[in-house]
Amino acid sequence: MTATITHTQVRSLVGNSYQVQDTVTASTIIDDAVFVFTTSGGLFDHVATVLDMLTYPDTQSAAALASLAFYRQTTVTKTFTAVNTAQDFATTLISRMKTLAAEYDVVTTAFVGTTSGTLP
Repeated sequence: MTATITHTQVRSLVGNSYQVQDTVTASTIIDDAVFVFTTSGGLFDHVATVLDMLTYPDTQSAAALASLAFYRQTTVTKTFTAVNTAQDFATTLISRMKTLAAEYDVVTTAFVGTTSGTLP
């Protein structure tokens, strides 16, 4: 089975600012919480890597209790003063989610496991 991430991205004008909100609405194999935030300030940091998915919990309180620097969530919202910065952010989120799904497939189907054999 292939890892997939289904999301909805809303780009909008809020006052004099440009807002991007991305929400993972469904996924297969991989957890929905793919957006990584800092535990101390709750600020968005990055789209998760496979290691992040295996390391960080999906609540800020669980991360704080475990003394972890990050936690994961299903939604990220950021506001920008420049439209090109907002568009770059929106495009980068999608690109990184695609990369995460592809790398998750490699880890779960090809990398993890035991190989044995006789080598010449």
